Amino acid sequence: MEKNQKSLVIIDDGVYGVSLPEGTKITHLKISGGRVIKDREPTPEPTHGALCAAIILRVCPQIPVISIKIMEQGTAGDIRRLSAALLWCLENKVTLVHMSLGTLVYELKDKIEDTVRKLSENGTLMVAAFHNRNIPTWPAAFPGVFGVRGDKRGVLENRGIAFDSGFPGNRENSLIACISESLGEGIEDIRYANSFAAPVVTARLAEMAVSGEDITFEKALTVLEREAALYPEGAFEGMYCRFPGKQTEEAEIPVLWIEWELLAPIYGEFEKDGYDVTVFSDRGEGVPLALYGQAECMAEGFPRTMAGIYPADALLFSTGERPGLPFSEIDMYVAGEAGKIRVSVEAGERVFASEGEVFLFIKEYFA
Repeated sequence: MEKNQKSLVIIDDGVYGVSLPEGTKITHLKISGGRVIKDREPTPEPTHGALCAAIILRVCPQIPVISIKIMEQGTAGDIRRLSAALLWCLENKVTLVHMSLGTLVYELKDKIEDTVRKLSENGTLMVAAFHNRNIPTWPAAFPGVFGVRGDKRGVLENRGIAFDSGFPGNRENSLIACISESLGEGIEDIRYANSFAAPVVTARLAEMAVSGEDITFEKALTVLEREAALYPEGAFEGMYCRFPGKQTEEAEIPVLWIEWELLAPIYGEFEKDGYDVTVFSDRGEGVPLALYGQAECMAEGFPRTMAGIYPADALLFSTGERPGLPFSEIDMYVAGEAGKIRVSVEAGERVFASEGEVFLFIKEYFA
């Protein structure tokens, strides 16, 4: 593909089952065995990717579309397939990449970060949706990526785009967009999904891309800022990085708070036994709690939200002070006291002489 051929890649579950503008040029590809090959398995049901394409092509029907399917309809994607798709975009000098998907897992972002950075350096424009919980999501939170959330408060008009002035990150990651138009009979509930807000931004960038002049990231950001909708002060306040209470879909995995001085030895016991454990701390170890906002990172709802996201055998939290959260949020508190180790659970407390004894109790308690 030549660099001067303007193209849009949609990385999703394929673009099938939705009526697109007449004359739409679309190439169907998919990831198989780590390679990009032709996709010869269309589905009659409307795909998530096709709905995104419809939102984009209603505004810019002339841009050629390349669909790269990295997951089957209704299933979760795989970071390795996303990585392979992004590498293909890099090798083929794609103009614009749309991703109404991403990972919430901090450790997995490393698998795509370098490729995203190279794409940005090479002038590829990228748009990605944040997760519907409005918490850190990658690639939407990467520098150089237009990260988008939906207008869940009904502030903007249809296809309105704004910047959240209170967003704690890069300007390009702070976009809010609205889609309220109908996509066809039987297709509803798109207004509040970040997945369908992101194509509103992609559509505007596609218009710029096919306008006949080269469009850089800086120029695209400047145009979006110039055209951004005005909104009442505080309209989007508190909309990012909030954690709901009890999650019905939460994973039933142990959640522990461990005093900082005891974290390393107890984590070591987990590691020796072959457990996959994710650490969250405020001192540079594991997943940084600052990523989720210092003021609310240990608010009620946060630990259980993380338990529903991170694929681990247990979550270990460590902060300067013990959080005042109930046992419905933190299953076990572990702290040093007068040369001993005090373990608190809902049923009461136990005192142990060593980290090894504590670990044996942890295994027995959660067996």
